Amino acid sequence: MNRPTKLLLGALAAVVIILGASYYFNSHYANNGEIKIGLILPLSGQYASAGDNVKNGVILAKEQYEAGNPGKDVTLVIEDDGFNAQKGLAAYKKLTAIDGINGLVNISTPVIEAIYGDINDKAIPTTQLGLQSKGAGDDYIFQMSPNDVSMVEKLAKYLAENRTFKKLVIVHENTSFHNKWIEPFKKNYTRDMAGVFILESKDSMRQTLAKAMSMKPDAIVIFMNSEVGAIFTKELITVYKEKPTLIYDAQLQSGWEDYGRILGDRNVLNGSLTVWLKGGNSESFIKDYTNRFKSPPGFWADIGYDAFSVLINNYDLNAKVWKNNLQKTNVSGASGHISFDDIGIRIQPIIVNEVKNGQLVLSYSEPD
Repeated sequence: MNRPTKLLLGALAAVVIILGASYYFNSHYANNGEIKIGLILPLSGQYASAGDNVKNGVILAKEQYEAGNPGKDVTLVIEDDGFNAQKGLAAYKKLTAIDGINGLVNISTPVIEAIYGDINDKAIPTTQLGLQSKGAGDDYIFQMSPNDVSMVEKLAKYLAENRTFKKLVIVHENTSFHNKWIEPFKKNYTRDMAGVFILESKDSMRQTLAKAMSMKPDAIVIFMNSEVGAIFTKELITVYKEKPTLIYDAQLQSGWEDYGRILGDRNVLNGSLTVWLKGGNSESFIKDYTNRFKSPPGFWADIGYDAFSVLINNYDLNAKVWKNNLQKTNVSGASGHISFDDIGIRIQPIIVNEVKNGQLVLSYSEPD
């Protein structure tokens, strides 16, 4: 055998060994190796309590997954973003460059906007809790919250079909987020409306409220973030003795603590309506969570639990297969039914709650 032939055979043997080792590593990794999941959430700042709830929900889901899958080794790497895009971007770079995560659970809307492109470039399957205001598409991000416009459309349809308001008005903050809700609401609210009023700033609140109340409305739809909405509500009930029915988007429920802090007594909200997401059969989750953390689950703990569960239960070493598995999700979770539309946004029915005796009470439940 001449020298060139020996060299060629040696090279071929090396390729075979490398491919064989690669196959063994990949197979071993997929079945018995470590799976690293990153978690970016606000553990400091104004949303720290929600961040802690989500973290605990994720931890519970991880522990239960490992208990049911003893051959799987899952590592959770937790980073605080303080609900800040720059801090979140730094956390993401650490998770990807140093920790080498396979998948990601993220909360904050500002952070997902900052890392959106890189997630898709790196093909990192991600479950996202906060609303994704731009960029949603056929990508690696699966939004655990339904489309915000869809919730507004369903609220408008419910009001048109189930309530008999004669002079309904909308007052909304002048933000791109809230501005995009107006036309979908008007299209689905098939009754006549008395007007739409834009709140330009907190300084113009009293003037905007006066304009809206000059229409003598029997209902006011309030599209604002929770703190501004609470301040607006306090101004209304302070100035006007007879208030119309107040109708809120999901921010009343998500910002329930803000309303309690600013209003003092939530009984002033009695009769108000708010839209929310239809929950699931959460009895076992509540029991398991309470046993694990010695307190009942707080806001978003159930969605954090589901975000991790959906991500890990669809895991595949091949990121594209993992993504396709996520797209096919059709399960009942702690936070309700979970499935995704063709661009990865959760499909979930709504409920409408009414405030009675200072508490949120179910008034309507959309069929599954």
